[in-house]
Amino acid sequence: MMELHTRVILAASALFLLLNGGVFQANSGDVTSGFFNKHHQEREFVMKETALVKGISTENQEAPLYHKIFEEADVTLGESAQEVREIGDSLIDEGMYNGSYYFDYGTYTYFVDPESDEVNAIAIKAHEMNDTDWELFTSELDYTKVFSGENKMDNMWMDIYETSGGDIVIERSEENGEPEFVWLTVNGLFQ
Repeated sequence: MMELHTRVILAASALFLLLNGGVFQANSGDVTSGFFNKHHQEREFVMKETALVKGISTENQEAPLYHKIFEEADVTLGESAQEVREIGDSLIDEGMYNGSYYFDYGTYTYFVDPESDEVNAIAIKAHEMNDTDWELFTSELDYTKVFSGENKMDNMWMDIYETSGGDIVIERSEENGEPEFVWLTVNGLFQ
């Protein structure tokens, strides 16, 4: 009887220690998690700042090529028509195209939805992208293609790729021809 009583007390003690150990461990994790998160954030900040100081932008290196070509645009998708009009370069041409206002500044042409008064597309002439590796450009997009076919209104071949930053549209004069225009549009604009 004494042996059974001892075993019950040992089992109860072990269970008590196990449960209390878990509580203490969870609480100690909560106390120190703020320290480790703050330390990690500070380290990440220092690493980013160090990379920028050395002239290496790790953030730009991670961006896919198909979005890098639009990084130098003066205005991005969703910005207002007023911001397009305030671009410092001289405006080459403006007018209406497919229901949107367009503003051609040479390298980039911006399209503004008249209803929202916001930029819904940016186009660049492919010849402006002389140093672009087209094989890399399209291979990065391959898995995101949502449409490939003829745009009968403009008599152009279009490939549309859906990405998180907007749709990328490549226009060619024929199906496998050289790209003539590359567009960044709000998702679903050409579909």
